[in-house]
Amino acid sequence: QINSFLPRLPAWLSSFSCFPVLSRVGSPCRRLWNLEPQCNLRAHALAEATKQMASTEAEAQGDARSAALGTQGFAQTTNDVLNLEALTSLVGSPAAGAVSVFVGTTRDHFQGRKVARLEYEAYEGMAEKEMRKISELMRTKWPLVGIAMVHRLGCVPVGEASVIIAVSSAHRKDAMEATGFAIDTLKAKVPVWKKEMYDDGDGTWKSNCACGPAH
Repeated sequence: QINSFLPRLPAWLSSFSCFPVLSRVGSPCRRLWNLEPQCNLRAHALAEATKQMASTEAEAQGDARSAALGTQGFAQTTNDVLNLEALTSLVGSPAAGAVSVFVGTTRDHFQGRKVARLEYEAYEGMAEKEMRKISELMRTKWPLVGIAMVHRLGCVPVGEASVIIAVSSAHRKDAMEATGFAIDTLKAKVPVWKKEMYDDGDGTWKSNCACGPAH
């Protein structure tokens, strides 16, 4: 009953022209009523934008998964917080009986000093290229299904992940051995530098051993 009455509300209010107070109510109500088409258009535009974003995210996820299952694996450097579940899902497959994961996090101490955070920098294009080379080398050593590795850049607070490597294979031994090889080789070959920031405000730059001097 209310729904059937609402379309007639503006006309009904204007019928009270002989009552000045009630007749003045009709004008703002009519203006409010006329906003409905605009609101519908905005809601439709928002729904379309949300749909497009979801489609783009799904496409990107599909590309990342294809890369992880490919020869060069999925390799990325990012300033975003790392998502363990998302990365692990990239290497999952019905052909895989095991998924091995390494997560490197910021610890709160180093040689007796209190660490506040780590700050990472990298030659991003070169770093990702070297990570893909590592994936290719891993596939020559073990029969792997999927490989994904991501290194975070920028500020990484204590307890948060700076690097995640996920490897899947038919059997657990292959995945576990390959994961250890991946992080050791990444540390040795990938051009990433970190600065340990201590709670006293001091900081020390460090580099991967084969990538040249730090700052």
